[in-house]
Amino acid sequence: MEYDAPVTREPLEKAIQSRGFTPARRELPDLLALLARDREVAELAVQAMIRTEGARAFAEERFAHAEPPVRARLLEVVAATTGAEATPALIVALDDADPRTRRVAIRHLGRSDLHMQDTRIEAALLALLDRLGPEASPEDVRAVMMALGKVGGERARARMEALAPSGDSAHNRVRSRALLQLARTVERTDEDAFDEDAILAAPVPVVLRCRAGLESLLAREIAMAGARVRRARVEIDYAVDVTPLVRSRLALSIGFPLPSPPGATLSADAVADALTSPHARAVFEGFTIGRPRFRLAWAEGGHKRALVWKIAELVAERSRGWPRPLVNDPTKSVWEVTVGHDEAVLAIEASPKDALDGRFAYRAEDVPAASHPTIAAALALLGGVEAGDVVWDPFVGSGTELVERARLGPYARLVGTDIEASALRAARANTTAAGLGRLELELADALAFDPGPVSLVITNPPLGRRVRRDSGLKNTLVEFFVQAGRRLAPGGRLVWVCPHPELVRVRAGEAGLELERSYTVDMGGFDCALERWNKRA
Repeated sequence: MEYDAPVTREPLEKAIQSRGFTPARRELPDLLALLARDREVAELAVQAMIRTEGARAFAEERFAHAEPPVRARLLEVVAATTGAEATPALIVALDDADPRTRRVAIRHLGRSDLHMQDTRIEAALLALLDRLGPEASPEDVRAVMMALGKVGGERARARMEALAPSGDSAHNRVRSRALLQLARTVERTDEDAFDEDAILAAPVPVVLRCRAGLESLLAREIAMAGARVRRARVEIDYAVDVTPLVRSRLALSIGFPLPSPPGATLSADAVADALTSPHARAVFEGFTIGRPRFRLAWAEGGHKRALVWKIAELVAERSRGWPRPLVNDPTKSVWEVTVGHDEAVLAIEASPKDALDGRFAYRAEDVPAASHPTIAAALALLGGVEAGDVVWDPFVGSGTELVERARLGPYARLVGTDIEASALRAARANTTAAGLGRLELELADALAFDPGPVSLVITNPPLGRRVRRDSGLKNTLVEFFVQAGRRLAPGGRLVWVCPHPELVRVRAGEAGLELERSYTVDMGGFDCALERWNKRA
């Protein structure tokens, strides 16, 4: 392939420092010259070349005659620009005379899950490991073991197990990590899951988290004796059956605290001890179908990769005698273990990752400013169920409030209105997915629409464009409050989210409404009042 003459322009070395810079195809020869420069400039040139049209063919042409270190850097371009298509070239480069080029090939062959489907890669890496004799570079051996840990299978695991421990601590560490990776990959199945129907032989403490302000409603929903309300959480000291907890509509997550010794410091030993204690074993074995797989997360953020590996090794060793040993598997985990630490306490909690995911499966579509489903569920719980309920959501949005009310018990009619056709389409899709009947959806202004006498108005008025704004948002909400009072039959209920409760309360007499309960709830960065008002009989 012919390339245009190089462009002579001094700014190229400076231009490649910007990730947004894409060189022209005719500048590839200039970039090739930069690959021979010092490491910093060469790495920038590699990334720029990867972004350049025609770079793959250019790099392949030049690779055969290139000398180190340019040779390895051209292989980086070939690998990065072609993905899985680079596999044959990378396999050939495993026998390259240049050590750096060999390690580039090894690293890229082990870099992607796509390669796990390609048996040629495991076979090529195992063959290379066999060819590397006693005089082989330790860096080559470690690189091959690391790659096999990521993309290997049963054959790779058997080969890693057969390798004798070395006097080189780095070698032993890489081998140990590769064996951990291979074990979790080889033994991984789609059947591992949280068992929400399990009944434990002995009770364990459980924590349910929710939006701040919904704690008392959450405690009322689960109706378990001894539940303690804390900010944004409900704690249950003794639970053997978690079915009512994972079916909560208000909870955001469920967690199992794993006790650690008082005064324990943040260390691999302390975390591994907590994860393999008799208490933790009862939780993991009792609530897991298949193999208990976990990933580690840190309450303060970050990765702490070296600490994670050490914990994974200790947990694998200490749970080896269990019928189903614990596996650290961030890719296919059943549990997320969150570790937090302050000066006095090491706090560790295990949460089943997907335990609550299926509760709101009906939500096929969404709209701007739609309710979070746990807020909609809280409104429905606060509104309650009465015989022959006629339910109206004046700002129906995606229909979540109507669905949550319908699942609580019988009703006579469900009516939803909105001034946005897109909202009604979303509400129709979601209510259909939820199997709702006796449903009426109308394109209408909440301040002008007459649904007939209703017994329950349930809504989360949007703060965006789905509210009529000619008189201002605050005035609109106050006008609606009075309108809702007029539409309610005697004894009816209004449950809603109100961002300005102080404004509506001065109009309560005019609306004929009396406040029964009010909760200040975190709506995701700002507080609103979640209220129930009753129409005077």
